[in-house]
Amino acid sequence: MRLRRRDALRGRAVLSLYAVLNGGLRLARFLLWPRARPLHPRKICVYRVGNVGDIVCSLPALAAIHREYPAAALTLLTTSGRKGLPGAKDVFQDVDWLDRIFEYYPAEISGPRAALSFISQLRSQRFDIFIELPNDMAAIPTLFRNMLFARLTGAKWAAGWTVNTLRVALQQQSEFIEFPNEVVRLLQLVERIGISTGGIEFTLPIAEQRVRRTASQLAAFGLPESAPIVALGHGAKRPGNRWPAARFAEVGREFTLRGYYVLILGTEAEREGAEAIREQVGDRCINLAGTTGVLEAAAAIRFCRLLICNDSGLQHLASAVGTPCVAIFSYWQLRGKWWPNHPKSIVLQKAVPCHTCYLHACPVGDRCVIETSPHDVISAACYILDESTKPIQREEPKFASFNIPLP
Repeated sequence: MRLRRRDALRGRAVLSLYAVLNGGLRLARFLLWPRARPLHPRKICVYRVGNVGDIVCSLPALAAIHREYPAAALTLLTTSGRKGLPGAKDVFQDVDWLDRIFEYYPAEISGPRAALSFISQLRSQRFDIFIELPNDMAAIPTLFRNMLFARLTGAKWAAGWTVNTLRVALQQQSEFIEFPNEVVRLLQLVERIGISTGGIEFTLPIAEQRVRRTASQLAAFGLPESAPIVALGHGAKRPGNRWPAARFAEVGREFTLRGYYVLILGTEAEREGAEAIREQVGDRCINLAGTTGVLEAAAAIRFCRLLICNDSGLQHLASAVGTPCVAIFSYWQLRGKWWPNHPKSIVLQKAVPCHTCYLHACPVGDRCVIETSPHDVISAACYILDESTKPIQREEPKFASFNIPLP
């Protein structure tokens, strides 16, 4: 009991540290932009970087900014890290209220001359407002660097810099602080800078012709109209987040026996593994890995009753098109931050003594993700689908609720 009390105190102490650091960021921002936020801006730049999951989670915050300033030209400044990785241009192809997606790659602006040219391009846009939706893992030096960068662009007013993850007392943070998921965190940030959100509006625009084309693709595989489909997403960018492919195959077989069709989604790099799963599942399984773009994958998920996946971008696509998921999580990072934002989704995450390690290579064989069994996943999926099987018993997280102060 005394140890738990000490851990709780350490968790509260970290909250105080978040408050102090974010207070410093807030002061620095005020010194650089002391005047009030423009009421009638003509041009707004929003800075958000990342791959599919990061970009999809920013959709409600971006939509809120657009609703606040419908007459302003809205530019999204972004990067997926390197060429070939999916990012904002893949996710927001059918978003008609984004005026421009300004994509760059760090390797192309690494030298002084290239960096100055990049800043000059942005200065020429004469942005009235610059808002950063910072990466969850952004460090203090990165946030101050980005703040200076925003000042160099000549933006008349700017905001958004917050420290969201501190790598101290990590286990105590996971156990005693309830973190919002990424969608909610970004909406809270937008609200804190004075922009009304009106709740979560989490709908990913997908053109109707794209939906029809995806429906035709599924029909070409012989799926009857209105066939019950369960999707599988066996891939993940981080190796430690990947539940074994053989277990996905076991889950897939179970649902074909229950009368469902199984659809496997993933990238080109994941296609070979997906094909091995398809062969194990059988004739009622279709492998679309590597054959669809991001929005086509999202359209396919719309036709499914459920997605079963790892902690990856697919879970966020599912939330954005209204499909619940069973998300299989490792426990390498702070609990709750990247959980899917869908009321019926279930996260399966096993507590292990070494949880919240923030190690990219696990020294104990990815135990936290391996601990989740096929029975756990099947039970959770049946619970969501309201199948006539024994429902799982879910424990509510026993966390204290704290809010991290944002500028």
